[in-house]
Parts: sequence; structure tokens; C-alpha cells
Amino acid sequence: MTMRREFRAMGTDVLLVLHPIVDDDRAHAALDGAHEEITRIERLASRFGPSSELSLLNAAGEAEVSTDLLR
Repeated sequence: MTMRREFRAMGTDVLLVLHPIVDDDRAHAALDGAHEEITRIERLASRFGPSSELSLLNAAGEAEVSTDLLR
């Protein structure tokens, strides 16, 4: 059985597809984790969100940023 998760992030459509080889609970947890990580990265690096670290950096021209954005 193929599992799918669709949502919007960073100004585009995101589609996560999983062909689970483990039980459904672990597969759902994997999809949840991937969705959460994409959302977390969007909060840091989206050029569309005015409060993201990237938007604040662009507006100010300089800023202390998280390790994730720096990488």
C-alpha cells in the first residue's frame, strides 16, 4: 500500500510518497516526521514568510542566524 501526504510549503506543492515496509504506525510516524521537518525548514528559510530567518536577514542585510540556515 502506498501512503501519500500532500501540503503546501515554501510556495509550492509538496507530495510525500511512502511505500512502507514496516507497520502502518511507523509509516505514519515517518510521514509526520518528514512533514514536520519541511515545516521547520520553511520557518527558517522561506523567502515567502516575512518572519523567517532568511526574510529577516534579507531585510536587515546582516543578522545572527541559526546553524541550519548558515549551512
